[in-house]
Amino acid sequence: MVNDADDDEQIAALFSASVANIPKPALNTHTPRNYQRYIFEIAKTQNTIVVLPTGTGKTLISLLLIKHMASVDAERNLATPKVPLVSQQVNYLRHNCDFEVRSYHGDLGVDNYTEQMWQSEISATGCMVMTPAILSTILTRGFLRMSQINLIVFDECHNARKNDVYNQIIALHYLPTLPSERPLIFGMTASPMSGKDEINTSIKQLEVNLACKAITPDSHSDLKYFTVNPGKSIVRYKPCNDESRLLLLLIQMGVKEIPKLKRVCNDTQSLCEDFGGWIGDAFLKASIIGQYINRGKCVGNESFGADVVESAQVDDEMEEGEITESVASVSIAKPTSSKDFVVDNTSFESPLRYETKFESEAKAKEENSRYEEFLKSATQIILSRWKKQIDDTIDAFEPPSTEEPYPTEEMKAFSLKADTPIPESLYTKMSSKFLELVKVLESYKTDDGFCGIVFVEKRCTSKIMAILLPRCAELRGFLKSDSLVGHSSGKTGAKTAADISMGTARQQNIVFDFRDGKLNLLVATK
Repeated sequence: MVNDADDDEQIAALFSASVANIPKPALNTHTPRNYQRYIFEIAKTQNTIVVLPTGTGKTLISLLLIKHMASVDAERNLATPKVPLVSQQVNYLRHNCDFEVRSYHGDLGVDNYTEQMWQSEISATGCMVMTPAILSTILTRGFLRMSQINLIVFDECHNARKNDVYNQIIALHYLPTLPSERPLIFGMTASPMSGKDEINTSIKQLEVNLACKAITPDSHSDLKYFTVNPGKSIVRYKPCNDESRLLLLLIQMGVKEIPKLKRVCNDTQSLCEDFGGWIGDAFLKASIIGQYINRGKCVGNESFGADVVESAQVDDEMEEGEITESVASVSIAKPTSSKDFVVDNTSFESPLRYETKFESEAKAKEENSRYEEFLKSATQIILSRWKKQIDDTIDAFEPPSTEEPYPTEEMKAFSLKADTPIPESLYTKMSSKFLELVKVLESYKTDDGFCGIVFVEKRCTSKIMAILLPRCAELRGFLKSDSLVGHSSGKTGAKTAADISMGTARQQNIVFDFRDGKLNLLVATK
């Protein structure tokens, strides 16, 4: 509906896992459908990319191929899905194979495996299910040779674009191997499209990147009996031009000069467009106070996603005296003494290099000082507007007066962490986009088996939407929603309370709850 680009592969893999995990009759691996048999016979003889819709049995074809290759060659098979799919695929293969199947990904600590440990794993395993990054690593380190593999299965192979790890495996390890020693390759995808490219262009590029030939059953096969074509409808809404009055206030205070707050300001603006100005205010209030409480700590992955909504209600849960003392005791960085810049005379670096380090460290300390000072002032302003003025002995930025009280009493009482309905006076101020979505979801209210996914562009939108939807009067008691976003991008730079991400275990728990019916709506980044 509304892009944290880093999430694309992770969430796509999680959704594939959720579909594959929905309870269904046990597969009879000895009686594949006609189109599956057709693809299987071709894949036995050449490198193949199979293009089939989700839920039509690509995994079964890969199972048949893995078992076939194991029967004709004693070497091992490799399946390379994304992290969220590893456990699911391992369980499926173990259930249907009579040889050892093991899984490998970063969360299991395999990054620290020694050569001896890998050799032991390779000797004991008939099929190794690992992330492409792990495969690339052990090939690069020489722990495994391409000639030792008889089959590689690339799941979600549409990701083989540009410098993707799939492409690195092919270019750096597969192609340099003698043709007679190369393993068979089997790629699987439901959507070979890439960006704005035509589908034929995308498929041809995938074929080149993975050294494969793409195939899909023709329209006369039995595939049509197992494919569901979803209905499509377009819902129009009016653009929302609301602004966050709190953000405007912080801009007057100089927030644009604070690099660490750039992300949260951008997210606030996005939330205003998606939900309305007062939601932007609520988010910004939560993020600023969350960062103030966590200043000097590692504020990141779990700050907003798990704790900041809660910590943002600090004015509801802490004693006023504690807040006053906390704001009054902010530590401002002092100018650095010369002792902090002692040069090691034994180093061979040039004096110019030391000057660069000096300037960089000084700049970082100055920025951090301005950041903490701003958090102090901003937190005081927020608490003074959302509660009552705190200690007069603290310097405060006096906001310009407004013609009507702001925030309203309803806004002051509203808590993002609560489970109470959204007040009518605030609900009517929500964006047209959000209200239209509520209407669409309300139309499924009588469907006991309803389950759905709302795709959004930004992580902050995903989190807030999952919080708000069940609190709409029209959806109370019907929707059980949660947010599903990718891992942290891992990029360097200051983390903020708006860096919403979740680990693999949390992702999988949400997917399992969705599969088991504990949740009936996921709000996910695309």
